[in-house]
Amino acid sequence: RLPSSFQGYLRKDGRAGTRNYVVVISTVNCSAVVVKEVARHFRETDLLKFKIDGIVPITHNSGCAQKTGGFSDKLLNRTIAGWLYHPNVVGAVMIGLGCEDVSMESIRSSLGSRSKLNKPLLKSFNIQDVGGTKKAIDLGIKKVKKILSALPDFDRIELPVSLLTVALNCGGSDAFSAI
Repeated sequence: RLPSSFQGYLRKDGRAGTRNYVVVISTVNCSAVVVKEVARHFRETDLLKFKIDGIVPITHNSGCAQKTGGFSDKLLNRTIAGWLYHPNVVGAVMIGLGCEDVSMESIRSSLGSRSKLNKPLLKSFNIQDVGGTKKAIDLGIKKVKKILSALPDFDRIELPVSLLTVALNCGGSDAFSAI
């Protein structure tokens, strides 16, 4: 017999999360090092006192010199929006370089009908605006700490399994695995 409920976190928009993550996201490949260093800073931090499961760096190798309005630009905006507005994300720091076309405005516009989704605590900045890599890492750490201090008290509750969203990931074992 399959279970009819699970222990999860009910979000304000009615969706359910199974984890609580703070993500640090790069808007462009040029900010990936800063993003990784900000997340690495919290590796030894006791995150259980905040009732979160981790601080996750999200980087990619795109965003620079992309044609605005093209397929890859739209895909990148939708992908970042998917991370930001995922029901397991309770906070986010978005870090850009400052000269790319991906921005909070372009990400929000890519949401379409999903724009009413649960919005995480969100901070963002550009490396060029703060004076370089070292200052950006320090600012990113401060912004994550600010998010951690502003998080509500999360309590798991029993939720109907119909609220559970499950994703599949192809293992890529051979050329025919996705067929």
